[in-house]
Amino acid sequence: MQAAGDIMVGLFHALEDYIKPGITTWDVDHFAYEYIVAHDATPGELNFEGYKYSTCVSVNDMICHGCPSKDILVKDGDLLKVDTVINYHGYLSDSCHAFVAGTPSPEVKKTHGSDP
Repeated sequence: MQAAGDIMVGLFHALEDYIKPGITTWDVDHFAYEYIVAHDATPGELNFEGYKYSTCVSVNDMICHGCPSKDILVKDGDLLKVDTVINYHGYLSDSCHAFVAGTPSPEVKKTHGSDP
């Protein structure tokens, strides 16, 4: 279980640098997929009951478990919630983390502090 958790922590650290204005939520999902498989693990959400993504990505006030999309462009100040499951040789890690793209908006600062 520790190894699965370590991969999750590493993914979230990598996403801190990757998430920025101008990408799409599909880009975030693709990045997560590549990171997870590069660490000899599999995305636990992928193909679960027909779900075709490695993550759920929600932007701002979007309800949780949003489907990644090439049509959802991340803007400066957006709050992204990335939820995923990592399966490392049968051991699972399930977590969600919030990220800010660029400079946090006043609303994000008010509701989540300056560092979500």
